Order: sequence, then structure tokens, then C-alpha cells
Amino acid sequence: MRKFLFFLLLLTSTIAMSQSNDASQMHTPAAGSAERQAILDAARAPLQQTLGQPVQFVVHQLRIGGDWCFLYAQMRHPDGSAIDYASTSYVEAARQGGVSQDYAALLHR
Repeated sequence: MRKFLFFLLLLTSTIAMSQSNDASQMHTPAAGSAERQAILDAARAPLQQTLGQPVQFVVHQLRIGGDWCFLYAQMRHPDGSAIDYASTSYVEAARQGGVSQDYAALLHR
């Protein structure tokens, strides 16, 4: 089920980005750039609030096209360790294998 949902999100983001006004302007912001940092901070804020712990991203894909951005990353603590769901509202889902360290988002400016 998770693979299907991820595929659906990926397909939706691809369609949305291909329909942007200028798909030829798609780019990946450079590591350390202000643009990249702003995107990651915007994606990180609700996660940290929900999980109640700091979150860093290991970015696998970050693409911007027009006013849309697709982010696929792995969530980690700042020390590189995996996110611990034991103290979150997702503890039961984690026990049943229903959570992941993967993070995918389609963000609109």
C-alpha cells in the first residue's frame, strides 16, 4: 500500500510539474543555497511539530518547476540516527510497520 501511495504521489507531482507554465525552467537548488534551505525548512517545520523532535533530511531528489517543488528524502535526527516514533502519536502505527523514514512532499509556493 505504501509503495502504491508513493507511486501515486510521484505520478501526481510529475504531472503537476509538467503542466507548469515553463517546465524547461525546472532545476535542483544547490546544496547549501538559500533557496534549498528555505524549502527544507518549510518541509521540516510541520514534521518537527508533529513528531516533537528535530528532523534533518537526507535529500534524494529535490526539483523545482514554476511554483511547485517535489522533495523526496529520508528523515533523520541531526546526529544521523533514525527517527524514533516511540514518543509520538504514531507509536502504534510504528509497532505495526505502518511508518517509514522516507518523506515525500509536493510543495506549492
